[in-house]
Amino acid sequence: MLRIIERAQEAGALRGDVTIADMSFVIWGVAATVRATYGTAPGSWRRHLALTLDGLRSAAAHELPVPPMSIPQARTLMNECRQASSGPMTEGRCACSLTWGIDAQRHHRNSTR
Repeated sequence: MLRIIERAQEAGALRGDVTIADMSFVIWGVAATVRATYGTAPGSWRRHLALTLDGLRSAAAHELPVPPMSIPQARTLMNECRQASSGPMTEGRCACSLTWGIDAQRHHRNSTR
């Protein structure tokens, strides 16, 4: 994921201040929308994703109100997401496995060391 972010920033397509922690929470947010809407409006997550992606484009960039979370802060929060991630759309997975590109169980076990 980090290499994708770097390449998009180098190409000028992704705003320069986006971090891997930011992307973790973008994915987490879209995943929450999928879970919340799949029974009523199953395709509505696509709109959320499109709005989010538009906001990540460098042409849309404005100064952000606060600095990004550190990697340790993001890992702490993602560790907590395992308890919150349950139901038919997640099957016990959290955004960590998507964002960090690793097995979530291993990630959670290692992030507490």
